[in-house]
Amino acid sequence: MTAFSTNHGARSHLGQIQSRLAANAIDLDHVTILRSELGEDEFIDLAAVFIAELKNDLSALSADPNMATARAFHALRGAASNLGLTSFCEYCHRLEHREGLATQADLDSLTRLLSTGLAALAHHIPQLGAEI
Repeated sequence: MTAFSTNHGARSHLGQIQSRLAANAIDLDHVTILRSELGEDEFIDLAAVFIAELKNDLSALSADPNMATARAFHALRGAASNLGLTSFCEYCHRLEHREGLATQADLDSLTRLLSTGLAALAHHIPQLGAEI
């Protein structure tokens, strides 16, 4: 086996893992229902608001981890649930019910989960690409 084939195999495996994570990152059924009920344009507008809110709030928490309280995670979870970001919501739920403040590692994990969820959302709804 050559270095190229080993490296290519590792990249392929990583791609499969990323695809599975992305597939679990969002609830496509929820997103489909929202798009159907709201209409495409209104859904895109609403999603843009929630995406901006999530990014701003998470950035603020990272800048001042003392703000990382159960209430902050509850608010993040609420905004993310409107976009069907299931993995992000689940992690927020865990942090919301844990005692004490979140660590920087927790906030870094949330940032990664948000990026993964938004990338998956943009994959299924290309019109959101500019918002993400």
